[in-house]
Amino acid sequence: MSSTPRKAARDQDRDEWPVDRHSEEVVLGNAVQDWVEVKERIGPDLFWDDSNRRIFRAMQDLDEHGEPVDSLTISKLLDRDGLHDGDIGVLVQLGTVPVLKGPLLDTYIRTLDKNRRLRALAIGGNKIMTAAMINGADPEVIRQGLGKLHADSAGPTEANIESTSAAELYDAEIAPLRPLFANLLWDGLTMLVAKPKAGKSWFTLQCAVAVAGGRVVTGATALDCGTVLYAALEEPKARTQSRLRKIAPKGDWAGNLHFVYSLLPLMQGGAEQLAELIRQKRPRLVIIDTFTAAVKIGAKAGSDIFRAQYAECSTLRKLAEEFHVAMIVVHHDRKALSASAIEAISGTGGIPAAIDGIWWLKRRPEGEATLEVIGRDTEEHTLALHFDRQPFGWRITGDGEVQSFNAERQEIIKLLKDEGGLTSPEIAAELDKKRGAVRMMLMRMKNDGIVTRDGKKYFLTHTHTGVTE
Repeated sequence: MSSTPRKAARDQDRDEWPVDRHSEEVVLGNAVQDWVEVKERIGPDLFWDDSNRRIFRAMQDLDEHGEPVDSLTISKLLDRDGLHDGDIGVLVQLGTVPVLKGPLLDTYIRTLDKNRRLRALAIGGNKIMTAAMINGADPEVIRQGLGKLHADSAGPTEANIESTSAAELYDAEIAPLRPLFANLLWDGLTMLVAKPKAGKSWFTLQCAVAVAGGRVVTGATALDCGTVLYAALEEPKARTQSRLRKIAPKGDWAGNLHFVYSLLPLMQGGAEQLAELIRQKRPRLVIIDTFTAAVKIGAKAGSDIFRAQYAECSTLRKLAEEFHVAMIVVHHDRKALSASAIEAISGTGGIPAAIDGIWWLKRRPEGEATLEVIGRDTEEHTLALHFDRQPFGWRITGDGEVQSFNAERQEIIKLLKDEGGLTSPEIAAELDKKRGAVRMMLMRMKNDGIVTRDGKKYFLTHTHTGVTE
């Protein structure tokens, strides 16, 4: 059976109208699983997908006839009325959608309603302009018609934007952001950035054990204890077990630390799964290892990657805000050399724009590391770390800016302070050291922002010219 001209035009324009198929799936899936909760808040015109609209209308028919609304009764009704290709497959998939409550579900419904109104505006505008072209309508008539169309398509989200006065903010009882590790971690979204195999997963696991009530992280003060939810998305259970046994002996704390090894892609159901887990476990700390594994699916070709990555991080940040938890997301840094923690984050500027804090872990070959801490709720500072074999794991040893200057570095700093710019061979000759070793040390000092290079000569940066032994 051939399609009508109207449907043919609709199919031709399908990819041009605002559509969010993931939001449609989330909202309809919640309607299938909890019809009473959702039925008064949505209608069939919210859904652009043909199968989704047919399934919703079947649910309405069942409800009007006083029959139960569930996957079985919907499939029977669809079968009776004549199945369309893919309807049952869609219905089965809807049964796996996490059930949402409150603000999260409202967000998806508002997205569908906004898309519905934008589609109505675009379709109506096309009709008006087509009629005008055919009939040669007066421009003023066209303007009035488009204005009325825009007014008719406006929804409550445009008309009822909430505002809060400064006076209300002063008097309101708002839950404050709570510190979890003194001068290190607060409620909100913090991203731990480091190169592969730098030991970032060891550090987050140590933080998890400490918050759960187990062995402390030496040099870090945990201000609270409680349940921890750890999404270990890039390792098997065997590796987690091995690491736990190295970090701390089993104790009562172990019952407070919960691991998850698989989530749906973040923007395709994973956020809802994570929200449900947080709702069930009520953790004090959530760790996601890694950001890439949580997102899973990259941005489509031609899409705005900045906006996509901003949306992904904003989704995680909003979860942390909604449930008042501290959340650490592990991520890789860029392969290229970076001058700052923000530049070190792999990806676009959309990531640092959306997160609350950054931990930049830089490990040195000599077994030491620095952790640069940047956040909305703390002044930027650097901590020095050392990885021990007994007891196993990271230990915070003090101020990274001070302790990063070991004896060899101090020699180079003093020489450059006295002599000014020197080449690597000149420094090696002055200090009576091997050229290769000096060249590697200068490279690490340059990465740490202690020296800068101009041509072949190295100079102290302006922030380190005053350093003394």
